Amino acid sequence: MEMLVIGGVVVVVAVIWSLVRADQSQRSSFDTDFYAAAMSASNPAPTSEPEAEGRMLRFDTAIEVVGESHYQAALLAVSGGKTPDGPERTDHVAQLVLEPTNPYDRNAVRVEIDGRLVGYLPKAFASRLAPTLRELAAPAFCQARITGGWDRGRGDTGSFGVVLLDQDGDE
Repeated sequence: MEMLVIGGVVVVVAVIWSLVRADQSQRSSFDTDFYAAAMSASNPAPTSEPEAEGRMLRFDTAIEVVGESHYQAALLAVSGGKTPDGPERTDHVAQLVLEPTNPYDRNAVRVEIDGRLVGYLPKAFASRLAPTLRELAAPAFCQARITGGWDRGRGDTGSFGVVLLDQDGDE
């Protein structure tokens, strides 16, 4: 009986692993070491830590979040404001939240920073990641960087963007 249970667990893990690794260009792997990757020297700590029961996801390639133009006020708040060189605070921990009631995409995955909606995962990536997120028994987090967001005066301003960082902490 124990061998049957262990075999079932191995099959479930193998199925989840194959779903996550299905696309070599945008696959993810799990790492329970919460935010262990070093942040940049100019911003040594994230503005929020993942909950103790969460999972930190690591991506092989950076992922551009979509829809940020609708959430500029939230991005302004979590970034600490605009400077001539960009956001005051760039590096954050984002939470990935399934949104099955989204009228446009039942596999939609919200990207939240400090509890504020800042955008969504691209539809193609969200459809591959959503089943894995449903299987997790805990919240999912990842490293994120707020980009753009400069204010150099005289109307020279940039909108904010969000990138989910790759496993090396790069955009």
